Amino acid sequence: MTRNVLITGGTSGVGKAIAKSFVEVGDNVIIVGRNKAKAISACKEIGEDLASGQVDYVLGDLSDSRENEAVAQAVERRFSQLDILVHSAGVMPKTKSENIKINLRSHYLLTINLEQLLKKSKDARIYLITGAPTAVRLGMITENQSTELLRGLWLLTHKTLLVTLLADEFKSSGITVNAVFPGEVKSDLMEWTRNASNTRVSVVKKLADRPKNINDTAKFFDNLGNEIDLNHHKYSVERAKRVLQPYLDIKKTSNTLH
Repeated sequence: MTRNVLITGGTSGVGKAIAKSFVEVGDNVIIVGRNKAKAISACKEIGEDLASGQVDYVLGDLSDSRENEAVAQAVERRFSQLDILVHSAGVMPKTKSENIKINLRSHYLLTINLEQLLKKSKDARIYLITGAPTAVRLGMITENQSTELLRGLWLLTHKTLLVTLLADEFKSSGITVNAVFPGEVKSDLMEWTRNASNTRVSVVKKLADRPKNINDTAKFFDNLGNEIDLNHHKYSVERAKRVLQPYLDIKKTSNTLH
């Protein structure tokens, strides 16, 4: 069955590599980016791998709440339902504000804005692309973002908390939410990734191809599709709600978050 797939950050790096894996099997893919020229170029490159599906793009700055909503509305005009949502957009943050707006809040807002479209699918799945499992497992959860290292740690731990929060909010709808480490992939994100040779990311598609199990949610998978065991006390639903509440522009009704 052909799936409808939305990938943020799909105009380059990891997001583009993930998009290729879905169009190769004939799925319909929309990538989200901010630069029109990059989006057109990415669609052309991804289109070379098309089987029977389609690839298109939507432009918007997801860190801006109005543009975030506009992107969701544009997707709704093109898809009758959304089967797979991949949050791959992100930056190496230079400031605390940039980290919160781009690497955390934008993912939450877009997911909430696409909630009704996701619910129309009988097998909706959400994946957040994240970093090294060891850092997620061992790194402390801190609100201190005074250094580059601490901002990176904040990004990884808070994104994992976001997966926990969203998985809890969407479980009653049958929508799974998981974190995925894509491995070392060539991208412009960091100096060392610019020198990486790998341009293929198949793990997200591999996970999406597995038979649906509603209990396979709020989990962390490595680049081979293996589950990474996390401390469930550290990444509990209660802690996720408490830590993330100050950062999120909550749009849906939730007794626990208001």
